[in-house]
Amino acid sequence: AGSGLQLTDLHEVPDQPGEPTRQARLKSLHLRTGDGEWLTDVDATVRAWSHTRWGLLFKVLRWPLIGPLADAAYRYWARKRYQRYP
Repeated sequence: AGSGLQLTDLHEVPDQPGEPTRQARLKSLHLRTGDGEWLTDVDATVRAWSHTRWGLLFKVLRWPLIGPLADAAYRYWARKRYQRYP
């Protein structure tokens, strides 16, 4: 009951007060949980993959020694991706 993942085309979602702007959503992955919490970057990636059979593999990205490296790699990738596709 409501535990699935719903994908939304961010190009069709207007900016709302108190929520990340379209520009912010374009720069990095954003995920809104069922209770309204916003997750970004690697946290959003791990949560999204948790809805698949491979979810357990992605939890490694939040381990204490791997998490900071995953965060840095994600920020680098997101910045390069955004520069290429503004």
